[in-house]
Amino acid sequence: MNKWSHIRDVLKNIGTRSIIASVIVFLLTVAVTFTGGIQLYRATKESIVLQGAVNAEQSAMSFDRYLLVRKNTVLLAGNAVNNMLTEKRPASDILEYLTHASQSVKDSIDRDYTGLYGWVQGQYLDGGGWIPDKDFVPTERPWYTETMADTSEITFVSPYLDAQTNTVMMTLATRLNDGVSVLALDISLMQIQIITEEIARQTRDSYCFVLNRDGKVIAHSDSGELGKNYQEETGTFGAAVVQSLYDEQKHQFELEYGGQQYMVYAEKLEGGWYCASLVNTAEFYRPLKIILALLIILTLLEAFVFIAALYHLSSKNLAISIQNVQLGALGDMYMSIQDIDLATDSIRAIRREPEDKAGHVIGTSQHGAGKALRDICDSLVAERSKEVMTSFADIGTISERLKNTNTVAAEYLNDQNVWCRARFLAAARNADHQVVRVMWLTESIDAEKKDRDRLKALSETDPMTGVRSKHAYLMKEKDLNLEIEADRSGEFAVAVCDVNGLKKINDTCGHKAGDEYIKEACMMVCEIFQHSPVYRVGGDEFSVIMTGRDYAIRKELMNMLHNRSLDHITAGGAVISGGMSEFRPGEDRSTHEVFQRADDLMYTEKKLLKSHGAVTRDSEPERTQESGDGTPQSIVRVKRRLLIADDEQVNRELIAAGLGNGYDLVYALDGYEALEQIRAHKDDLALILLDLVMPRMNGIDVLRAMNNDEDLRDIPVIAMTDDQNAELECLRLGVMDFVSKPFPLWEIVQARVNRCIELSEDRDMMRSTERDKLTSLFSINYFFRYVKLFDQSDREAPMDAVAVTVSNYRSICGHYGTSCGSKIIRSIGERLRTLARELGGVGSRQGEDTFLIYCPHRENYPELLPRLSAGLYADDESTEQVELIMGVYSLVDKNLDIESRFEKAKDAIGAAEKA
Repeated sequence: MNKWSHIRDVLKNIGTRSIIASVIVFLLTVAVTFTGGIQLYRATKESIVLQGAVNAEQSAMSFDRYLLVRKNTVLLAGNAVNNMLTEKRPASDILEYLTHASQSVKDSIDRDYTGLYGWVQGQYLDGGGWIPDKDFVPTERPWYTETMADTSEITFVSPYLDAQTNTVMMTLATRLNDGVSVLALDISLMQIQIITEEIARQTRDSYCFVLNRDGKVIAHSDSGELGKNYQEETGTFGAAVVQSLYDEQKHQFELEYGGQQYMVYAEKLEGGWYCASLVNTAEFYRPLKIILALLIILTLLEAFVFIAALYHLSSKNLAISIQNVQLGALGDMYMSIQDIDLATDSIRAIRREPEDKAGHVIGTSQHGAGKALRDICDSLVAERSKEVMTSFADIGTISERLKNTNTVAAEYLNDQNVWCRARFLAAARNADHQVVRVMWLTESIDAEKKDRDRLKALSETDPMTGVRSKHAYLMKEKDLNLEIEADRSGEFAVAVCDVNGLKKINDTCGHKAGDEYIKEACMMVCEIFQHSPVYRVGGDEFSVIMTGRDYAIRKELMNMLHNRSLDHITAGGAVISGGMSEFRPGEDRSTHEVFQRADDLMYTEKKLLKSHGAVTRDSEPERTQESGDGTPQSIVRVKRRLLIADDEQVNRELIAAGLGNGYDLVYALDGYEALEQIRAHKDDLALILLDLVMPRMNGIDVLRAMNNDEDLRDIPVIAMTDDQNAELECLRLGVMDFVSKPFPLWEIVQARVNRCIELSEDRDMMRSTERDKLTSLFSINYFFRYVKLFDQSDREAPMDAVAVTVSNYRSICGHYGTSCGSKIIRSIGERLRTLARELGGVGSRQGEDTFLIYCPHRENYPELLPRLSAGLYADDESTEQVELIMGVYSLVDKNLDIESRFEKAKDAIGAAEKA
């Protein structure tokens, strides 16, 4: 009772007029909704009828055009033969005419025609040159008997299987004036089938077919229906269509079959044929039904507007509560959140962790935001980050920096050596879109930063050799290209180094020996180019970017590489072909051009070394025999996966047949499909055969997309093209080889495929260098060689010999274990390698705990020692710091042997320990 009283009170409060107005609006809305639905239904039905009519008329026009040319050909030829019969020309003249006319038909209409033929003057004449069997009786053939029984100008003979082409054909024939002679022309029904399928594809869920006068299916968008006779069937869909079409003579009608509603539209063709188009109305009406259902639902919802309004208010309050909880959770991410009013230069703490020192610096003052942030930078930011953070924290420039964005951030190291991130977030803007209030947020990112740095180091370091990776080279190349574009690039040169004889070692001694050979070669490159970054850019290829000191003696270094390789040809050791080219300002537009010249010179050097007896790929013996299909047995054992990207089916089939069964083949019909397949199989794709001319996306664009993707750019590609102008662009994009179109001998194609796979797999061989395994510093023998190289390059240059030892190393190992000792040695090695490069020198590890540096003379060695030992402790939980002692033999006497110089440096260590 109380519920109904409440409803009555609510209605009374609303008022009678408001209720009547609401009902009227509701009824009008319902009326408009259903009126619109009826109009939409009519428009949809008219669209279906129009689409069926267009399909049928378009098909009829296409068929009529196709048949008209062939019909006229027969009539014209028949007229000519009639004239020759009137002139009583011999059969040989008629045969000659038919032969000439048949050739004209092939040249001008269709190369697949078999030619004009017929029964003329009591004998069979064939313009296509076909010679029938002895038991062939022309007057008993359907093309003759049906034409003689037909009074039409042109007879459409029932389809048959042609003996010459083994394809389904239909004959167009005409009876000549003598009443007994017949002239005929065979046409293929395949083109009519293609036209039918194409018309059907233009409309979703539709069918298109052609029937002859007997109800037989001549062409059908569903090829499974070909050859059926719908007039002879009962209870089928085709029989239902034919009944309305032939018996009831309807050309436009609706038909229900199998629970589906179809709209049928038909056009009559030559020879009593019909072309019919069927559209399934369900696909067209389904969106309409959905729209009408939605309109009904929306109409019903309008009756509950008042309740929805109340619910909306409740939901809004709930949303505000949830938002407050979410903002609180978001705030937990930050150590400190400060609100800064730029107009009043005031700062107010919104959130502050107890251990947050920034809050103590700011204090309780709400004024002087700029000064507060400067104080934070002075007292809570590490020295190395102060310059960056002082500039970042300047609120005088923050409005301009946030002009086109809502946030800016900077990473810094705080006074506790913890990585943090500071962020300005735009909180309010004025009418001119200028920032008037910002949030200052700080968070700890120490773990994130270390993980990010570790991942960056992994991505830029070759895991096997320890030198820089191809990814690092590409990043360096990108930076150099930006400098070139800005016209501020300094002097640099690129050296390309390729290892000779690797395949022979792999084939004869195994891949483990090959890996060791690669390690030796990598060490040799690193020894020579001591002051330049070395990159591993391929399986057996290295690149060096020289600047500074190495650039100044670049020719001497290349001569050293050449001479050492010559020595190794006879004495044993790594043989490396090298080429070097300098950057040419004003001429080179990118680093790649410098690399390409160096690469060309490398191949010249490879030929020279070969002439001296070096083993190259061209001279390596082939151990593997070929299988029956021409594929090397090493490839037969494990099927490589190949992608064939070509939009022509016949080309894909030809390539598949030509390559044989030695590969696992996948296919793509255009550029987009090719990229999808490449990304799906990037880890096991051995080679791509890429057509350059394809729909949707061409081959050049596919290559560009691959070059922009680190995971795809190293997959080898063979381009298939007949356009020589495109080859230069392809080579720039990394294509390994080309196959011309039309295709050459398949033995050539297969040889190129196998060669490209072999080259690619050789480049992917993993290898490491002959360095100290624990520290990656040079071994002592290679170190002494480099010292000698320094002396040879500049005999007068003042040099220092430096020795560093861990004085408490044995104590640490005895107390904390050798694993802790190894960890310390590794850390010192990393720091010393960096220091040696900065000093312009070279470093090494000798024995367990001694390190050597040979570098140009300097005076500030006491300042350098803390860099090697800072933050090093015996164990993660220990307070015992690692103690390093440095001994320096300044301005070495170069007449002394190298070992004696460093003995003097060690003597200085001994003197320091006694002191």
